[in-house]
Amino acid sequence: YYGHGAVKYWAADTYLTNNPCGGSPPPPQTPSPTPAPEPVCDGTFDFAMEFKTDYWGYETGWELKHASGSLQQGIVVDFGNGYGNQETVNIFTPNLPCDCYTLEFSDSYGDGIYEPPGFINVISPPNVNAPPFTTGYSYSLDFGTCSVPQWVEITNDDFEGGWGSFTQGEAGTKRFVPNGNGALRLLDFNGGTSTATQSSPQDVSGYSKLRVSFDYMIRTMDSDNIETLSVQLSTDGGAFETIQSFSPNENNVMYQESFDYPITGANFIKLRFSYPGSANSDYVYLDNVMLEGEV
Repeated sequence: YYGHGAVKYWAADTYLTNNPCGGSPPPPQTPSPTPAPEPVCDGTFDFAMEFKTDYWGYETGWELKHASGSLQQGIVVDFGNGYGNQETVNIFTPNLPCDCYTLEFSDSYGDGIYEPPGFINVISPPNVNAPPFTTGYSYSLDFGTCSVPQWVEITNDDFEGGWGSFTQGEAGTKRFVPNGNGALRLLDFNGGTSTATQSSPQDVSGYSKLRVSFDYMIRTMDSDNIETLSVQLSTDGGAFETIQSFSPNENNVMYQESFDYPITGANFIKLRFSYPGSANSDYVYLDNVMLEGEV
């Protein structure tokens, strides 16, 4: 500049562009704030809210329940009504399991909660914003994520290579391989009941439900007798109890069955199939027996 030394043209051009003569330097750019992460439910959470009734508090009621899509859909976990006029109410419901919920308010007159003085404020979970309830007989707010059942395989027996988890040698029970497809055959044994029992207890601690799935086919069923295949369960070493029974109406038809059974609090179970028949040579095939536990 003015002949006194060399000028770095591009550096000077950039400087003059950002700092024009007579002007002020541009303000520094403020970075956009990082959005707060969504709260993560870790097993349970506490529900908390505060609301205030309007001039007609006796019209106001509310309930908190498992939402549509929940495994416990419609079950109410907390509720309230019969409030005074312009009453401030604080609700705290601790240790709710992670799930989807619906908060419902009702107004018996049909004009909602008049604001002010009334309001609804959900405090926990922190990301739930309750819009005003200013008209109508009812108001609902959904929040949370519906729990999806997870099923874990406990045993799965197709009897192709052996007895699997079942006991070999029970009276009236044989492993049978018709046409190369393995199955267990329960045969009426001299007028007695034939059973197929798991050889050792299965660990079900931590599961809330047991799912039993299997295929079966009755042979030589008599039309004048009700021949029932019973599914039985022994829990923690106790006696076997029938938890489901099946009475098919056709011979030589392969049926596929699956059902759930609650086992909350159980540590070990053993499964047994029982078939009485009504005469010698009455029998039933069992195949693809699977046990699953719901986490």
